[in-house]
Amino acid sequence: MAVTRGGYGQAPGGYPSSWGHHVQGTVEGLDRSYGRILLVVDDPRSGRAGRMEVHYDQRTRLFHQGREAAVEGLERGDVVRIDVAQSGRDLLARSVEVLRDVRDRGPGGGGIDAYDDTRGTVAFVDTRARLIGLGGDGYGRDRQLRYDGRTTVEYQGRLYRPEDLDRGDQVRIQARRLGNGEWLAERIVVERSVRR
Repeated sequence: MAVTRGGYGQAPGGYPSSWGHHVQGTVEGLDRSYGRILLVVDDPRSGRAGRMEVHYDQRTRLFHQGREAAVEGLERGDVVRIDVAQSGRDLLARSVEVLRDVRDRGPGGGGIDAYDDTRGTVAFVDTRARLIGLGGDGYGRDRQLRYDGRTTVEYQGRLYRPEDLDRGDQVRIQARRLGNGEWLAERIVVERSVRR
């Protein structure tokens, strides 16, 4: 699996250069190796969604429902409001407030049955059809899941693309129901790489 760090730019134009400014967005991933929160945000100039990264360190404080928690507890899909400062060309998070926890799926949230957490061994990755085939590990079942440009793959604290997966990798996948019996892989955690 090759490390891929591309795809996340600097802050869209109009973002802050001093303390006391905020960025709001949806967490797409957490890169613990480089201390980065990867976000999907609305560009204030174009109004379109874009990707950006905000760095964090041991001084960054995270608040969830009024209580302080670890930044590493953030999950894909969490909606956050981050107090940021410019540090050279990077944005540094001073504090992070969780506005909506992806685990809190109340009315209108699709219901808990619209999500699934499954384990298996990668049987194939079809990059043209954007499909991942899984073989069950004894208790599991063979299945196929779709992926898209927002699907994250994590291995040993680093982020990869679904195309970097190898046949034989053991993975845990958080998936969302699309309907028609199809599921979309949102987050893939490689628990054991076939190359190691």
